[in-house]
Amino acid sequence: ESIPEANIPLRKRARFTTPTSRYEIGESSVAAAAARQIRPTLTIAESRRADDKLIGRLRRERRYFCTVATTYAQEVAHSRDYCTRIMDYCQSRE
Repeated sequence: ESIPEANIPLRKRARFTTPTSRYEIGESSVAAAAARQIRPTLTIAESRRADDKLIGRLRRERRYFCTVATTYAQEVAHSRDYCTRIMDYCQSRE
């Protein structure tokens, strides 16, 4: 039993059609992209600005991660101190 093509939604219609043998072999898109320049060459000033922007971002991230590492180290020290106090208290109760 066949459904008329007009009654099949477009997205399903493509599934039921058979591909034709009229494909041509050409260069791959990867080779084509490598062969042509994708973006214009940056001027020296633009390149320096991009480098400065990246360096600034890396410095901000380094400061942030140093702060996070210091905070974690302090939390670990406080946890160990608290654990030691609890253990001392428990031993004194025995």
